[in-house]
Amino acid sequence: LAPAAGAGAGAGGGSGQQGAGAGSALTGVDVPAWRQQQLQLFERARQLYQQAISQEEDALTWSNLGDCLMQYAEALWGVARGQEAEEACRASLAAYETACSLTDAEDGGDLPGLLCNWGVGATTAAEHLADLGARGALLQQAVARLSACVGFTRGDPE
Repeated sequence: LAPAAGAGAGAGGGSGQQGAGAGSALTGVDVPAWRQQQLQLFERARQLYQQAISQEEDALTWSNLGDCLMQYAEALWGVARGQEAEEACRASLAAYETACSLTDAEDGGDLPGLLCNWGVGATTAAEHLADLGARGALLQQAVARLSACVGFTRGDPE
């Protein structure tokens, strides 16, 4: 599961089904109304973050998009919509990558925090993958990001 180009572009949409016990047409899983609402809210948040980014790119918005998409992916995995979840996950990891590329730690940017979020996101994604090779690659990515984040120091203690 490698980051996709154009973070968020292929994240997929909510199913549009509503009501208690609405089933997913793709999986046949009975999806409670609260979960449908949650998926719709994540999709709306994704759209709003992408709209904000189209007006002005900044690291914080890209990072927030990454967080939103990873939580969206987890919710999709929770209703057995694995393909959509993997797309959202790829877009999330790409959003973290973009956020890091826009951040200058020497200028006060929170690069360690972004790397931590990226590493945790990769770990979260790895938990849901059946393919051991893809899972291992994501865990290696997580270790690299988390190791890089602890390599930073926060200013001069004196």
